[in-house]
Amino acid sequence: MDVQTAYDLSVIWYQDRMSEDWVPASPAEAEAIFDRFGLTSRFWRLS
Repeated sequence: MDVQTAYDLSVIWYQDRMSEDWVPASPAEAEAIFDRFGLTSRFWRLS
């Protein structure tokens, strides 16, 4: 993963982390985020 992809992923992943209403992403939601960044290898699968 290049630096730009890591940064872009972190922006999405942590954008609402400090919100009082924050709930962790489900495995399916997390995989959908990973897919958006082309992270589709077995390493990124949570199910």
